[in-house]
Amino acid sequence: MTSAHNSEQYLAQSVLNASPARLRLMLIERGLQLASSLAAMPPESLDPVAFSDQTLRLRDILGELLSGVAVGETEVAKQVSDLYVFLLQHLTAAEQQHDPVSWREIATVLEIERETWQLACAQTSAPAAAAAATADPAGNAAAPAAKVPLAKIPLVKVPAPHADMGSASPRSSSLNLEA
Repeated sequence: MTSAHNSEQYLAQSVLNASPARLRLMLIERGLQLASSLAAMPPESLDPVAFSDQTLRLRDILGELLSGVAVGETEVAKQVSDLYVFLLQHLTAAEQQHDPVSWREIATVLEIERETWQLACAQTSAPAAAAAATADPAGNAAAPAAKVPLAKIPLVKVPAPHADMGSASPRSSSLNLEA
């Protein structure tokens, strides 16, 4: 088996075993890698195929992150969805201008998102780690760990990004983050 095959197998297994919060973090991390890579590409030496491939992947990731915001009536949900709509609009401008500064700005926002979701994942894994630590040598837990709800990101209707950013259509899905 090759190293690349092993890496792909490990990644596939990680995705299958990941919590919803961890899956979201994985998407954010991949988006951050792509935005950072695009920022590092000098505009004068852009490979059009690689550029298109990376921007399309980043657009898909940002769209997936947007669709994972639960529709509701809270201000937090609206702010989160507005953030992803902004990033998608900023991505469009960065593509047109081939501007490394714009790519870096997208990466900076995704870095903050990554830190937020790393904390969320740490909170959801803490009860499981505590239960494992209190298990007796035979592997039996001393007492079942209480389920700690992390958060439910409420869902909001947001305009879906289109080539014509002026048009809008309702979009909704949900991400339930319970431990």
